[in-house]
Order: sequence, then C-alpha cells, then structure tokens
Amino acid sequence: MEERFISKEMRAFISVELAQVILTRADARLGSSLEQLRKSTDRAYTMTGFLLTCFTGLTAFMVNTHDLVQFLLALVLWFGISDALLLMFTKVISVHGFKYAGSAASGYMQDKNIAYARRHSGGSVDVANKIYLKNCLLDSIEYAEEAYRYNRQQLTDRCQVIDKAMRAIKWSVGIDFLIILIVALIKFSMFAMTFI
Repeated sequence: MEERFISKEMRAFISVELAQVILTRADARLGSSLEQLRKSTDRAYTMTGFLLTCFTGLTAFMVNTHDLVQFLLALVLWFGISDALLLMFTKVISVHGFKYAGSAASGYMQDKNIAYARRHSGGSVDVANKIYLKNCLLDSIEYAEEAYRYNRQQLTDRCQVIDKAMRAIKWSVGIDFLIILIVALIKFSMFAMTFI
C-alpha cells in the first residue's frame, strides 16, 4: 500500500462493527469511481467515433472541392479534428489503469498478520480472530481509499486530455468563423463597389 492513513491509535480504538460500516462506505465510493471511469470510457469511444466520422468526411470533401475558400475552411477544421483525434487515440482510448474494488484474498492470508494477532490476543484464539478480522477490515479500508485515489486520478487525467481535444476543435471553429467573416466582408465590399 502506498499510504497508511489509519494510525495505530485508530486501529486500537475502532471496533469491528465500525470498521465494517466504514468499509461498506469506502467500497461504495470506490464502486462509484469505477462506474465513472467506465462511463468516461464509453463517452470517449463515442466522441472518438464522431471525430473519426467528421475527419473522414472532411478529408473526402477536401479532396473533391475546387473552391479555395471551402478548401481553406475544411483544412482548418481538418487540422483541429486531427489534433483532437491524435489526443484521443494516444491518451484517452488506449488501455488505461484502474484498481479493482475489494482486496485480494492473498492479502488477508499472511503469516505475519496471524502472528501479530496471536501476540496481542493473550493466547485466546477467539480474541486473535477478532484482532485479525479487525485488521483485515482496516487494511481493506486503506486499500479502498488508495484504489479510489488512483481511479480518481485516472479520471482527472482523462478529462484534462479531452479538454485539450475540445479546445483544438473550438480553436479551429473560431478560426473558420474569422475566415468566413473576412470572406463575407470582402464580398460585401466588392458588391458595394459595384454601386460606386
């Protein structure tokens, strides 16, 4: 585990029942982060498919157009969508890490944990089992918190990349708007010159 946030004093104070309640809440929070990660993956694949469709359509349009203004507008959008697609393919829809909910059974069954429980039980097997159970629950709470933080970081990183991809598209649309505005002003001024 990366970080042990449950101190020895807390381990001594917290009862098995309280640890079970805390673990239930920690597992629910971790499950929520896993669900958000899954939904984010679904949305990322949908967005990538849409961008790929736009990219393909723009490429076909650029190959077949003979109008320079239309070609320029399509080219600007094509660069923005290309940048967004590159980000999506390289950083978002690739295989990403995540941590499962729940601890591995091998983590519970360790001789050092059994030895610790026996040392602190005064020779009673029942007391040793309660100590062991409580420490397993507390270790699971720590694991759930660590896994939640890891999954949240994965989601945050993905959202930052998607934000960059969306900015690339917004900039290309903004540049296209300026080009259209300039072309419209030139056409309007040419039209106005015909009356002079």
